[in-house]
Amino acid sequence: MTKNLYFERKLLSIKGKATITDEAGNVVYQTENKIFSLRPTFYIQDASGNTVATITGKAVSLLPKFFVEIDGREKVTITKKISFLKPKYEIDGAGITVNGNYLDMNFEILKNGAKIGQIDKKWVSIKDKYQIEVDDESEELLVLAMVLTVDFIKEQERRAATN
Repeated sequence: MTKNLYFERKLLSIKGKATITDEAGNVVYQTENKIFSLRPTFYIQDASGNTVATITGKAVSLLPKFFVEIDGREKVTITKKISFLKPKYEIDGAGITVNGNYLDMNFEILKNGAKIGQIDKKWVSIKDKYQIEVDDESEELLVLAMVLTVDFIKEQERRAATN
């Protein structure tokens, strides 16, 4: 059964917190980030405030590289690759591949060839809003971590291009 989650980030916010809600608007997860440190780090917390996943950026790297830990175990490494026409990411670990368009944030996530999630960005004027479709609830945190990581990298690139 497919589960839908919604992630909304204010474009001009540097508060470092966001919520992920279900279809009824109930908070399922909260995120907190520490982006103004040597290693950007994101924490995904359940509705009770318990940290259930951590996304940590590599301190020194030519291209963005992030390590995703779920329940204290490293699951995947997400690395932005050099590409001239459209963004490309390499996902190492857990048999994960991605099909679709990173640029528009519309893509599906596969594990060993089976779809475990899909991301669809909704265009809203002062906020980025994502519908996150989770097909395999056991991989919910992994799907969510991928969305947060790619969104963060895209936002950093957008900010760098405007400065």
